[in-house]
Amino acid sequence: MAVIFLWQGPGALSVMLLVTFALAHVAQRQAEHLTTRIRAELAGQESGGCLMALPVRWMRRLFVFWLLINALWLVKVAALPMAQCLATVLVLAVLGMLALVDAETGILPNELVLLLMLLAWGYSWVISGDGLPALDRLWGMTLGYALPMFFNVAYRWVRARDAMGQGDAKLLAAIGLWVGLTDLADVWIIASALLLVYTAGLTFANRATMRLEMSIPFGPFLVLGTNALVIYESF
Repeated sequence: MAVIFLWQGPGALSVMLLVTFALAHVAQRQAEHLTTRIRAELAGQESGGCLMALPVRWMRRLFVFWLLINALWLVKVAALPMAQCLATVLVLAVLGMLALVDAETGILPNELVLLLMLLAWGYSWVISGDGLPALDRLWGMTLGYALPMFFNVAYRWVRARDAMGQGDAKLLAAIGLWVGLTDLADVWIIASALLLVYTAGLTFANRATMRLEMSIPFGPFLVLGTNALVIYESF
């Protein structure tokens, strides 16, 4: 009874923040482990340069703060049911892990993308009660992968190199399964705008000379775009 009271009563926010903090700590550790493994696998391989001009320790601390702020918003401002708050924070935690690993290595691990898809499917089940996601979500998953890959083929034909990796297309497919086809376009627009602002900031700060051969991880911007959409729709 005490647990039920804390979860549904005045102590719900404290419990949610404690759960979120523990989840953020576990997710951060797993992201570090995956980053170390990927760097070992990529050792000796040439790269066009992955530019994320933020210290690693800042990104990891920001991840914990970001997840806690999301939990606070969902409980106090959006006032969503606790089951939906927990499901949303779980999905955001995996999205944050993908952003951390991509920012540090330029790689989006398949196991995290698969986990994100399973959580997105489970989220749909929690919210709608249906075992199968709605048609809009299934189309979001399908076109989330197909359209970037089509764009990539066209870019490769013109420039003889990839515009984006398959990991970004898989991440978009997982995000499409979560938010649906209609909102997926908004995620893409927000992420692209954030990427433009970031690259402009790098150029104006003289921190890097931008070249077409350089590679900037797109995953963190897709995650921020998704988060912005979630916050907007929770008003």
